[in-house]
This record gives sequence, C-alpha cells and structure tokens, in this order.
Amino acid sequence: MQHTHRDLTDQEILAKYERQPFSKIWPMLRPYSALLLQAMFALILFNVIAVAMPWMLKIAIDRILPTGDYLLFAALAGGMLVIYGIRMVLRYIAKYLNCYMGIRVIVDLRQKLFRHLQSLSLHFYEEYRTGKLISNVITDCSMINGLLMSLSQLGEQFFQVIIIALLLFAINWKIALLVALTLPLHYWNFYFSRKLIHRDALMVQERVSELSA
Repeated sequence: MQHTHRDLTDQEILAKYERQPFSKIWPMLRPYSALLLQAMFALILFNVIAVAMPWMLKIAIDRILPTGDYLLFAALAGGMLVIYGIRMVLRYIAKYLNCYMGIRVIVDLRQKLFRHLQSLSLHFYEEYRTGKLISNVITDCSMINGLLMSLSQLGEQFFQVIIIALLLFAINWKIALLVALTLPLHYWNFYFSRKLIHRDALMVQERVSELSA
C-alpha cells in the first residue's frame, strides 16, 4: 500500500489493499509440501483413532455395568490409556511439523523481502516511513505463518466432518438429515461475517503499523 501523509478514511485504506491470490504463496510452500502432507496425515490418524473411544464406552455401558466384569473393565481402561498415548504422540508430531514448516517458510519469505527492500531506491524510503514498513513486514509474515499452520488443520477438520457424518448416518439417518439442515445457516453466517472480520482485521493491522511509524 502506498503511503500518504494525510489521514485516510477507513474506506480509502481498504481500497488501497489488493486481494492476493493463494497462487503467490504456494511457490514458497512447495519445497515443504511433504511436511504439510505428513502433518495432515498425522492429524487424520489422530481423528481416526478417536473413533474407537465411543465404541469402547459403548462396551463399558452395555457389558461392564450390567455384569460387573472387572477384567473387561481393566482391559478397556488399559486400551483407552494406550489410545490417549498414541493420540498425544500424533498431535505432537503434527504440531512439530506445522511449526517447523511455518518457521522455514517465514525465514525464506523474510529473506526475500529484505533482499527486495535493499534493492529499492532512497526515494522510496523518503516517502514511506521506516517504522510503518517494518511493522507491515512483521505483521504480514506473522499472518502468513498463521495461514500455513491452518492448512493442515483444515485437512484434519474436513476429514473429521466426513467421519462424523458417516457415523451419524450409520447410527440414525433421520437425525443425521436433521443436523444437515443446519449447514446452510452456518454457511450464511460465515459468508456475511467474513467480510466484517476481514475489514476489521485490515483496520487493526493498519492502526498497528501507524503506531509503529
């Protein structure tokens, strides 16, 4: 966004921002795509293993409570502990891969940005305040880091929705259809709220950069 010394209105500030396509971020992410896939795979396994927990609780309610089979209870308790341990390891692996990938991408991005800034003329720095420039570089890179870490979580949540939907239809398809009727409400809520969130996020980012300047 080009800098001007007069105070801008909110509409003028938003008009100067250009929506950037994800295709500009993908080349930076491509060298680490294997890490992203591994993190998504770990999160998918994390959710798949969780499906066993309701089944084990069903066994406890149907067989252990009526009969008092403590041997089966001990076996189920041990199985639950093992499952929780495996899920913790998978969550740690996914978190580690996400953080490592995000840090590496941000390091590459900042190096590219600083090389570009060093190639600019002195006239640019006379027109653009240094504090505002550094603030934009820091906050923009942080936002991209958050976006990258959300990609694997998006894959996890998409797979989780599929699992839950299949289980709902397998248990009771009528209740599953009733739940599905609420999906348009969630979509419209997201559709109308995202514009407000996007506008407010840009304004907060702009105000922070002004304070830094």
